[in-house]
Amino acid sequence: MSEDLDLTVLTIDLVNEVCPDLVEDVPLYGDSLGVDGMGRQAILITEMGAPPDKGIGQLYNPARVMIRSYGDTLDQAKTRLVQLNRRLHGIGPVRIGGTPIFRLYVETGPFQMSDEKSAWPCYGATWDLYFALL
Repeated sequence: MSEDLDLTVLTIDLVNEVCPDLVEDVPLYGDSLGVDGMGRQAILITEMGAPPDKGIGQLYNPARVMIRSYGDTLDQAKTRLVQLNRRLHGIGPVRIGGTPIFRLYVETGPFQMSDEKSAWPCYGATWDLYFALL
């Protein structure tokens, strides 16, 4: 994976391309992009580094992101994240903006989270992305 690749931007592009109907009225934010003005209806993506080695070897370059789905209610936040997880789990191979993604796996979630800054209803999940080394 290229050092200059912004994983949060790539994940936002992936969600927008594969699931436009699920996020058409919900802004997506990445920690690297800033979250100024983020409202209750939002999805926040945070880069989490690499997942633990699963013995896949050098064929794929893994990365992990945390997804936080916010809503007016816990049920709304959870429903949105469940729909995203179902649509994206196992997707691939796919090319997003020239970046080859071999596979995306939902590793954990959805799980209820608390947000110390906003106290908004929130559910989270972690996704592992495996990039084809081309």
